[in-house]
Amino acid sequence: MKNNVWTWLIIALSFIAGIIFYSSLPDTMPVHWNAFGEPDRYAGKMFALFFIPALMVLVTLMFKYLPKIDPKLAASSSTIKSTDIINQVLMLGLAAIQGFIIAYGYGVELDILMVVIPFIGILFITIGNYLPRMKPNRFVGIKTPITLNNEHVWRKTHQLSAKIFFWGGFLIIGTVFLPGLVQLISFLTLIALVSILSVISSIFVNKKI
Repeated sequence: MKNNVWTWLIIALSFIAGIIFYSSLPDTMPVHWNAFGEPDRYAGKMFALFFIPALMVLVTLMFKYLPKIDPKLAASSSTIKSTDIINQVLMLGLAAIQGFIIAYGYGVELDILMVVIPFIGILFITIGNYLPRMKPNRFVGIKTPITLNNEHVWRKTHQLSAKIFFWGGFLIIGTVFLPGLVQLISFLTLIALVSILSVISSIFVNKKI
């Protein structure tokens, strides 16, 4: 419950920020940046300021109502608590991106990757911390046919994947210090590797049984 309060507070502050800055921002604002940090898509300021807060509401409601669909998820308080914390970190990251859009609207030309890379890295570290606490369910976690059909494989896979996500998150944050194209390639490669290795880990665990 406490985590939900903080989550909704972050969302409320995002809406309030949009309202406060609305009148002083230009009618058209950048809402998307290419891989080189250059704005390549623009939209009206209503969309620019309130799309992210609206997305935050939708994601939070999704996490809230998933347990009502999956009885296994509803029965696991540790899984629900873990997803609540992961969602809270996700909300902070989205709020930071909204702040970036507002700053850019005022002419402060920052590098979007300096926001996105740390955000993804911290998110992965958080996921790594809470993966071992997740019980078998159909919606969150490393869901493969192998893990869903064997609770022991699920548990061992999540213990191994937790390490992959945790250390992968630190490596992702480290790409902030790399130059130009090397930074982008390293960032995307690490995301792909963490995701692929987490799925492959279920095969590795299954073979060891």
